[in-house]
Amino acid sequence: MQSIFPYLLSWGLIVPFILRIVGGAYFVYFGYKGMTSEWQHKLTFFKEIHFKPAEFFAYVITIGELLGGIMLLMGFMTQLVALILFIICIVSLLIQKSGSATIERDLNLYILLGAIMLSLFISGAGYYAIDLMI
Repeated sequence: MQSIFPYLLSWGLIVPFILRIVGGAYFVYFGYKGMTSEWQHKLTFFKEIHFKPAEFFAYVITIGELLGGIMLLMGFMTQLVALILFIICIVSLLIQKSGSATIERDLNLYILLGAIMLSLFISGAGYYAIDLMI
């Protein structure tokens, strides 16, 4: 069946752009909250699951979320960053599902962000990205 709006098909690269901006904004928000109000929760969590040194893992995840979100917003190394953030989403989903998380978030949010990251990994950055210039 033909598309109802065939002229919109030429705008196919706008979809990854929209997904990149939304996903990047969420991860910047998670990284910022992880560095401020949720820092003690993250630290406690890594101590509870016996990841030593807990401070190191808390810093790595928090900085990874923040820098990954910023890199997505800029469209820099989008596919690599999306793959790393997809792995973080899957691990966070498994942790939330097991009930051992100290920071409660909706499971649907991790599923949605994971789907966005997987889509960006496959499709690339879309419009208005540093990746397009390379």
